[in-house]
This record gives sequence, structure tokens and C-alpha cells, in this order.
Amino acid sequence: MVEVKEIIKKMAEQGMTRGQIADNLAEMGFADVQNAIDAALPAAKKEEAPAFSITSIGAQGDEKELKFDSDAGGAPLFSEPANSAGIEAKLDDALALLKSIQDLNRKLLKANQDLAAKIK
Repeated sequence: MVEVKEIIKKMAEQGMTRGQIADNLAEMGFADVQNAIDAALPAAKKEEAPAFSITSIGAQGDEKELKFDSDAGGAPLFSEPANSAGIEAKLDDALALLKSIQDLNRKLLKANQDLAAKIK
């Protein structure tokens, strides 16, 4: 149990939330995950997203300040979608298509340059 506590502490030090730690430990096959986390980590602190603001300057010089508070109802500002594997596959496909288009554009550019050279 001591080794599990050390693992949990290292995960928390790396910035993982209790939920992420619990998911990882359950995936690795540890039993009674919540009790292990409660024993390894001090009392649960309310996880707050940091508050920040961004100032936007328009074309006419007008300024608009956007404020993001940690009062988002416990919801993080940025979260990973539930079906990230599907999205990753779509992104990989899109990148492959973009590379193909880039190669075609290079071939077209070369062909146009060759035609222009023949015309001269």
C-alpha cells in the first residue's frame, strides 16, 4: 500500500486531478481506488480553474476586456472531449489529406513554371 501512495502522490504532483488518478489506477487494476487516494492525498481541496482576463483591441482602437472567472460551476474551462480517440483519428485523416493537397499544389506549381518557361 505504501508504494501505491507514492505513485498517487507523484501523479498529483504532476498536476493530475483525483478523477484522473482514479481512472489511471482503475485501468491498472488497483482495487479500492478511492480509499487509496484518500489515504495518500491530504483533504480534498476544491479544484479551481485560474481566473484570468484578456484585453481585445479593435480596428478603431476600442478596447474590450474579457474576464474568465473560476465560477464556472465546477466545470473546467478546457476539457478533453469524451470521444477523443474518434477526434484524433479524424485529425490524422485531415492532416493526411492536407499533405496530399500540398503535394498536388507543388506539382501544379512546377507544371505551371515549366509551361511558363516553354512559352518564353
